[in-house]
Amino acid sequence: DIAGAGLDTFVDEPLPSDNPLWKTPNTIITPHLGGFNDAYPDHAMPQFENNLRFMLDGQPDRMINLERR
Repeated sequence: DIAGAGLDTFVDEPLPSDNPLWKTPNTIITPHLGGFNDAYPDHAMPQFENNLRFMLDGQPDRMINLERR
């Protein structure tokens, strides 16, 4: 038996309000920030800045998505 679950990442985000997971007992759902910690901004901001630069320069194909690497 599973006593509970913490869910942070879904195929469709944000998780639709009618998704049955919202009503699943003993389940915590977070907005894809479950791993946030004090080091997160130092890691995320350089990636965001580079991606923004590529987008503003008209080169969105050069944007990096670490989840797809």
